[in-house]
Amino acid sequence: MFTLVVLACPITSLLFCSPSVSFCTFLAHEYPEQVHKMVMINGGGPTALEPSLCSIFNLPTCVLHCLSPLLAWSFLKAGFARQGAKEKQLLKDNNAFNVSSFVLRAMMSGQYWPEGDEVYHAELTVPILLVHGMHDKFVPIEEDQRMAEILLMGFLKVLEDGSHMVMMECPEAVNTLLHEFILWQPATPPPPKKESKTRPETAKVQSNNTKATSDPSQVRPATARQTSSNGNTEEKPDSKAKK
Repeated sequence: MFTLVVLACPITSLLFCSPSVSFCTFLAHEYPEQVHKMVMINGGGPTALEPSLCSIFNLPTCVLHCLSPLLAWSFLKAGFARQGAKEKQLLKDNNAFNVSSFVLRAMMSGQYWPEGDEVYHAELTVPILLVHGMHDKFVPIEEDQRMAEILLMGFLKVLEDGSHMVMMECPEAVNTLLHEFILWQPATPPPPKKESKTRPETAKVQSNNTKATSDPSQVRPATARQTSSNGNTEEKPDSKAKK
């Protein structure tokens, strides 16, 4: 029902499909420094996970075991855009239901994650590629569109010939999208400009005023008499002598 591919490197890219995208979201949210990019394939909308009370997977394990052929047939009808011999062989070769009824029941009934709401998804900061098969009957396209709107850096790609098992139906198209997305690098914002360490204008004005007041000719008025070094007073040439 889901595929997990992790590229083991210091900066990791995550690829998840179907219900496992919730685990992918948790990793990217809790470890943003280690997750470089994410790819979600038919993951659905940004809603919290809650087990369905009326699901067929809530039946006893023995009943699910008896219904396993019917489940495989219904998944073939809903999981693939076409139901030909090729799709039947793909479903058989990949052993989609080659698990015990106990494991299948526990996996489908244990999808409970109330924290994964829209607010939680909106806090993701890594680039995320959303791949959706147009003929998917399990996940409506409106859910992936809503996911693209909520995400900070979400990119939705719709494959016209794909369904829920789009990785098996359109492997070349999916691989091309993954290759281009992994090699793509988001534009880095320019570094902040350093503030120039210049003196404020008020400091310049104050400095000019200080220089002006240091000149004695600017402090004493022109009509004032200047005192010489020997204590005698000198009069200005334009001053009038008393008779």
